[in-house]
Amino acid sequence: MIKVTVGKNTGATVDVMVPKTTTVRSVLEEQNLTYTNAFIYVSGLVVRNLDTTFEELGINDSCFLTCTIKADAGR
Repeated sequence: MIKVTVGKNTGATVDVMVPKTTTVRSVLEEQNLTYTNAFIYVSGLVVRNLDTTFEELGINDSCFLTCTIKADAGR
């Protein structure tokens, strides 16, 4: 199990415990985060494939998962 601190661009965070084999997409969906027009980061690294597991990303203990919605200037 790893601890994922999920953060929104509003500043709110929540800690969740998930198996290493969990995908980034599933954590975002469980936390009801919109990710279609967003940049997704795991501990500062951009995640392009949301079906990547935390294990595949090399996360063994804990990480930060942030979802930043793109504004019009982010086209």
